[in-house]
Amino acid sequence: MYGNDLKYGKSFSDVNVGATLLYINSLLNVGVAINQGNFARAHDIGAGRDWLIQFEKSAGSR
Repeated sequence: MYGNDLKYGKSFSDVNVGATLLYINSLLNVGVAINQGNFARAHDIGAGRDWLIQFEKSAGSR
């Protein structure tokens, strides 16, 4: 499980190299990535239709 905050961005340039990002990909699916990295490998997770991403508003959100 990944429990850190994610920044939403429209492109990878919205975050620094090595930072995590939540985005909408070209197929209009939610994606989670590391700018110039591999989120799945870094956090030892898989991907696919049966996977679930659950969102919670962080305490610091406006």
